[in-house]
Amino acid sequence: MDPNGAYQLDRYYPQRASDRELPVATAERPVPIRERHAASPGIDANDIENVLGVALFAVGRGAKSVQIDLAAVQYLRRQFLTRIGPAIEAPDWRDKWRREEAYLVAQAEALGRHAARLAKEEGRGVIAGADLAAAAAKVRGHLPMAGRWCPF
Repeated sequence: MDPNGAYQLDRYYPQRASDRELPVATAERPVPIRERHAASPGIDANDIENVLGVALFAVGRGAKSVQIDLAAVQYLRRQFLTRIGPAIEAPDWRDKWRREEAYLVAQAEALGRHAARLAKEEGRGVIAGADLAAAAAKVRGHLPMAGRWCPF
């Protein structure tokens, strides 16, 4: 959240110890995904955003008419980026994506369905981050083929 109280739908990418030469995020200045990968040859930030978009869209499709809180969307972005970023770094990632996209979509839709059910059980029309975390525990491990792309 920025100082004005608005949520920042930024493009964080997790820091790794092996990335010392890349820009470092601080609390005052997070490193956007495009800047982070500008120093990584062969990686297109659009590819990461596209895969992330497929995952987020699938979660929304699973949630159906239940809205997803912006903080919950940010939670999902951080969770998925921990897996998508390293998967895209592999030279043959596009072939793997073609084979495994359906598993990621199925897993993400299941996550959205479970999170929506949890929100409805509590009488809310909005999915919170806690709903997503609890739903992830439910669907974890049911489709291990999505593991390269999916954080649960």
